[in-house]
Amino acid sequence: LTLVLFNRSNSICYLFDKEKRNLRYSIMLQN
Repeated sequence: LTLVLFNRSNSICYLFDKEKRNLRYSIMLQN
């Protein structure tokens, strides 16, 4: 399962993969 969390400004997306046991985040630029 992959859990996706967005902050209030929806600029940062946190992806947590329990299978890979890795926490990673992607910064989405909104210009």
